[in-house]
Amino acid sequence: MGRGTMGQTCPHCHSSAAIRTSKKVSDLVREYYIRCNNIECGHSWKSQMSAIASITPSQMPNPNITLPMTTTPRKRVNKTNQLITAPPTG
Repeated sequence: MGRGTMGQTCPHCHSSAAIRTSKKVSDLVREYYIRCNNIECGHSWKSQMSAIASITPSQMPNPNITLPMTTTPRKRVNKTNQLITAPPTG
């Protein structure tokens, strides 16, 4: 995954795609303008990314932002590279 791709692929030809630009919609949502890297396809589209849950609480919380805490366990690796599954938060 290269810079400006975020793992995006064209929904039509399945080639890699590049984010050309983006704009902030809100503190929790960003809109991306994406173009297929396959010149024979030429598809371009808009996509959105949104924050949906906190994994760890902020140490500098914004009083205007409300995000639920996730119930999905976090996976971490200790100093000896052993996988540790943290208990669910929240």
